[in-house]
Amino acid sequence: MSERRGGTISDTARSGAAGDTSLRRNTTRGFIWSFGSAGGQAVLQIGSLAVLGHILSPHEYGVVNASMLAVAFTLMLGQLGVSAAIVQKPDLSDKQATAALYFSIGTTCALGVLFWVLAPWLNLLVGLPESSGVIRLLAFMLPLTGLTIVPMGLLQRNLKFRKLAMVDLTSYAVGYVGVSITLAVLGAHEYALAWGQLIDTGLTAVGYFALSRVRWTPQSPRSLFENARGLLKFGLSYSLGQVGSWVAINGDNFIVANRLTTQTLGVYGRAYQLLASPANLIGGVADKVLFPAMSRVQGDPPRMVRAYVAACAFVALATVPASIILFLGAPEIVGILLGGRWTAVIAPLQIFALVLLPRTSYKISGSFTRARGAVLGGSTRQWLYACEVVVGCLIGSRFGVVGVATGASVAITLHWLTMIAFSAKVSKGLWAQLGVAYLRYVPLVAVDVALGLLARSVTEPYVDSRLLTLVAVVVAVLAGTALVVWVARRAFAEEVALLRTIASLLPGVRRLARP
Repeated sequence: MSERRGGTISDTARSGAAGDTSLRRNTTRGFIWSFGSAGGQAVLQIGSLAVLGHILSPHEYGVVNASMLAVAFTLMLGQLGVSAAIVQKPDLSDKQATAALYFSIGTTCALGVLFWVLAPWLNLLVGLPESSGVIRLLAFMLPLTGLTIVPMGLLQRNLKFRKLAMVDLTSYAVGYVGVSITLAVLGAHEYALAWGQLIDTGLTAVGYFALSRVRWTPQSPRSLFENARGLLKFGLSYSLGQVGSWVAINGDNFIVANRLTTQTLGVYGRAYQLLASPANLIGGVADKVLFPAMSRVQGDPPRMVRAYVAACAFVALATVPASIILFLGAPEIVGILLGGRWTAVIAPLQIFALVLLPRTSYKISGSFTRARGAVLGGSTRQWLYACEVVVGCLIGSRFGVVGVATGASVAITLHWLTMIAFSAKVSKGLWAQLGVAYLRYVPLVAVDVALGLLARSVTEPYVDSRLLTLVAVVVAVLAGTALVVWVARRAFAEEVALLRTIASLLPGVRRLARP
């Protein structure tokens, strides 16, 4: 019998299979906690949007959106990709983590001071009056974020998604939702949203830092540089892509703020927020969980490809019905959540609904390529995406908010295809496997659209209620999805298996399953 050191080949195979199962369960458990947190935040976000949308005007939302353009860019620069470097690095010492912490805090504090000084000029850059004070208030987010970078990386690296989820949900509920609604009711206008952002960031920093227990071990300047050099090398390469990603995500907002009006930016921002809520709920959570999981098996490409295809298929199962519901129910969603002042949100929301799958799935490709160490190539493609967004939105801005939404949607689709092509270059055979996975969803789309339109045509003329019409559409689409998956359950075996794994890890299900 052939043997390898430490056991036979069959032993090794069994060990690999056990590793697959263990990693899958740990990753799924992390997904459950992260999804639960993101789901809770999504519910809170939609609830607060419904309340604040009836109190604040599109102009006031636009002021904060414009201010956050400058803040988000500076926050991204201050992170230096350190958090991702901590997750990806195969071996990490306490001294390296401490050095990264010092660099993060020092960099974000320096940027915060610079941000405060340049606030009047930044106001003009994003289309606000020079005297606006929102940007200076949000500048305090920079040093607070510096405290979260390394702790977040350590918690993700160790798959502590339960702790991350608890902090994220609590800080968002207390910080953003509680503070913003209270101040809006008291008449704080756009400052209600700004203070909510700031308190949310502060509570997150305190929670992450307390749970990670990162050390403050003093180091000499030379040791500090030596210990942080490896992390910064990866992080700076990663940051190149992050800058491109920021331009891609915020380029449309910048164009709207400068070429249209603050009120139009408020309308556009709410439409994009309604797209981003499910996209971040599914794609963002998948990215957060898959990156550390794939990094652990970066030396086993076949396992990574299987995980990638399975994640994309599972994301499609969640996003395709959501996309159809958003498109068909857009008038009711906007009317219920935002009220009559926001009818201009309907058309861009329907356009964004068509690209929910690409908008969600390209995050998974990013997790896959970062875990393989292909950071520079991914950065190049982020910059290509940024150019596509800017060009598309500049052209579309001639036709108002609908044109900008169309330009951004075309760019999202092109980037999704580009990231799949790049992932396929890193691992051969991925296109074919992914194509087979997506083709299964063609009949599901046809059934869901037909049932959704039928439900709308039956209820809308006879039921004078937005809520009942929306409920009818949601029930019809979800019933169509369940029907197709049940009839073609062999074709959807991978998705069904993941659903069963998730169900088996839910505390309530486990209790019911006990004899």
